[in-house]
Amino acid sequence: MEKILVEDAIEELLFNDEARGLAIDTAEKHTKFLEMFRVFVIEKQISYIDEVEPCHIRALISQCFSF
Repeated sequence: MEKILVEDAIEELLFNDEARGLAIDTAEKHTKFLEMFRVFVIEKQISYIDEVEPCHIRALISQCFSF
């Protein structure tokens, strides 16, 4: 199985949003969330998608939506 860099996956998602012609607000929300995800994985020293575990997703969601 090919290892996919998180950075490559993020760029692909952003390209996909643009190609799909998403509404500007939606595209901006995706971009903002993906930037938070990018910072999060850098802090956790995660390089590849297959290194992301459920505990990471829970931590990210908690961090993003804590008030």
